[in-house]
Amino acid sequence: MCRTWFTRTHWITWGAVLYLLTSPLILHFFDPAPPSPNAENVSFLSSDYVEYWSAWRILRGAQALYDPLPMLAVQNALVPPGQSEHLRTEALMMWNPPWLLYIIGPVLTLPFASSFIAWLGLNILLLLLSARLLQLSIPNRAPKFWAILAAMFLFHPVWFSLKYGQLGCLLTFGCALLIYGLTAGCFLTQGVALLILSTK
Repeated sequence: MCRTWFTRTHWITWGAVLYLLTSPLILHFFDPAPPSPNAENVSFLSSDYVEYWSAWRILRGAQALYDPLPMLAVQNALVPPGQSEHLRTEALMMWNPPWLLYIIGPVLTLPFASSFIAWLGLNILLLLLSARLLQLSIPNRAPKFWAILAAMFLFHPVWFSLKYGQLGCLLTFGCALLIYGLTAGCFLTQGVALLILSTK
């Protein structure tokens, strides 16, 4: 059990629980049909994030999630007319478990370029929360918040994850939440963290 509830950063745990519980309901009522892909700026199409965005539309369209043919069709539909050189010959597949899409679904419902920018902002927020959780996980002589944050941003894979829209920041948050949950002795926090980490 947690030693203390609703204190220090337990609001992060309860916020994550509320988000995970309500996301499928919100997506069911406010996104009842898969939006048709529109022509977007191709500058974002080289990112790995396109696989999650495409997979969400395939899932909402009740198609086979791990079939490369519908994935390729959705991804090529993003290419504006007259720019056939950007068309893919092979789909960028998502091999993560399907519940990942429900966790990040509210961001995936946006048009692709806006969705990518929103995902970038969410990742930066997750890094800030991760730094705070790690700071609170060290009971004595904890390092400064800015020092932990600086160490994160000096780690090259963080920039790589931000640039290509990967899951690195989400998994970093999951690790930080798990460490904090183990330190605080909170089973709920540990469970939420393991759910996040199971998306990889």
